[in-house]
Amino acid sequence: MTNFSREVTKDSVFNGLVTVYQYKNGYRFSIDAIILAHFVKEVQSCSYLELGSGSGIISMMLYHLGIDDSNLSAIEIQEDLYNLSKYNFDKNGLQNISLIHDDLNNLKKHFPPASFDVIFSNPPYRKSDAGRINEHSEKAIARHEIKASMLDIFKISNYLLKPGGRLKLIYPFNRLQDLVVASSHHNIGVSKIQFIHPKEDQNAKLFLVEAVKGKKGAPEILHPIIIHNSDQTYSDLVMSYLGGLKQI
Repeated sequence: MTNFSREVTKDSVFNGLVTVYQYKNGYRFSIDAIILAHFVKEVQSCSYLELGSGSGIISMMLYHLGIDDSNLSAIEIQEDLYNLSKYNFDKNGLQNISLIHDDLNNLKKHFPPASFDVIFSNPPYRKSDAGRINEHSEKAIARHEIKASMLDIFKISNYLLKPGGRLKLIYPFNRLQDLVVASSHHNIGVSKIQFIHPKEDQNAKLFLVEAVKGKKGAPEILHPIIIHNSDQTYSDLVMSYLGGLKQI
């Protein structure tokens, strides 16, 4: 792939170590993806699967955080985003990552049960019947549960995770109860929750969650993440995650 079907921008994170091409008027990653990448990272030897690669930003960040690309797999249902992920992976040296163009509900065709230590996703945040659906189909599928629901994610993760394997997600605060219900239906118990606040004096808008296959009992509540200081600059923690996000 050398020519893009639509206009793109060329962006970078980690002080230019990771180059990311994105469609100018399509789905674009946000600070959510940056925060999730740091929450996802486990030890080098773990096997990872990303559900919905988008531009590929999270898997690329994991690679630069020390995860060997041969331990990374990803799936993307939208053809344009699949092609974009493939291009970004090639440009950033992830030659050994396994990238699949398919629906996550078809993953049983691609992998046997208990294939992964870690599954992660920056999923569609909204239920299919919640709020106005974007007229741009790429954005609509990324934001609303049109192609995959929270229950779908837990169902396929229960099949693909090893015993004790971890599912790591980010969702808006108002989906917390839905997530607790979904986890109870699929033998993947919530083990850690970390709330994300826009500012220190504002309520949480998002949360990170780790759920473990076979886990029982109450979750651990981690120290919250604060995105912005009072002057709207990024907090020190988020700046350390970004490594200097910039547009080239």
